[in-house]
Amino acid sequence: MVKNNGIIDSKVYREGECWDKILSIQTTGKEKIPYMHGDAPYEPTNYKVLKRLADSGYITSGNTLLDYGCGKGRVCFFLSYLIKCKTIGIEYNPTLVSKAYENLSSSVISDNVSIVQEDAANFKVPVTVDRFYFFRPFSLTVFKKTILNIFESYEKSMRQMLIFLYYPATSYIEYLNSRRTLEQLDSIDCNDSMLLKDPYKVISVFQFNSN
Repeated sequence: MVKNNGIIDSKVYREGECWDKILSIQTTGKEKIPYMHGDAPYEPTNYKVLKRLADSGYITSGNTLLDYGCGKGRVCFFLSYLIKCKTIGIEYNPTLVSKAYENLSSSVISDNVSIVQEDAANFKVPVTVDRFYFFRPFSLTVFKKTILNIFESYEKSMRQMLIFLYYPATSYIEYLNSRRTLEQLDSIDCNDSMLLKDPYKVISVFQFNSN
């Protein structure tokens, strides 16, 4: 998350434009998106953060990743391009869904990407999905409902499943740690500088424990 630094912000924007061009999509730029309770800023995950997730080895071409609150689809297109995995983006906001569909039409990697307009709390997780990505897309109440949906899918077909939380709120981590069938596997540092470390700029990785 970049704040109060015009130089860094400009650099991040240029890097985003570069990857957007490679992927033939449009996900950069800041804008306010209308929601039920007012406008909210659109903020996709930085491409550098996604590169660190891709390099972690936790996702392979044989996995299917579900991105909750996918926005314009950046996570899905980037990871499908680099790793060749299948991805599903869930987005409720019609403005963002429309732009995600436009990207799906233009992208160089659209075959492995699906975009679904759905309320995350109501989405039934397919048993083929085994990786889950969150970038603080909604309230803790909705987050808990999505986790219960993931558990329901796990009970239908037990498999190796990983949950990724970027820039996680403390309440999200506390909730996942309270679930006996989940354990924290890793914390991927996404800071660019060791001198100006943001403790929240990490990807927390949780795995299902069948024991």
